[in-house]
Amino acid sequence: DESLFRAGIHPERPGNNINDEAIARLHSAIVATLTDATQAYDVARNAEWPDPPNALAPWTIPRRKDTPCPHCGAIVQLLKVRGRSSWYCPQCQPSGW
Repeated sequence: DESLFRAGIHPERPGNNINDEAIARLHSAIVATLTDATQAYDVARNAEWPDPPNALAPWTIPRRKDTPCPHCGAIVQLLKVRGRSSWYCPQCQPSGW
């Protein structure tokens, strides 16, 4: 859901309904998300060595109920997509594709 949020794509949008422009945004968002997560872990690992953390959450979209979106202020929503939880912003990730 982090990469979809960064790309502005609704979590329920079918993969066969993503145009070239949205694919480019999603690709860029995936790279940025993985890069940011790796960098955050490297910093924490170095700071907490020899007992580094098991996981970190350097997310840009909040994952708590009744929390505003950092971009537009709308309240982020939680939904299940094929049994998986996905946080999204109804304003930044509209469902009308």
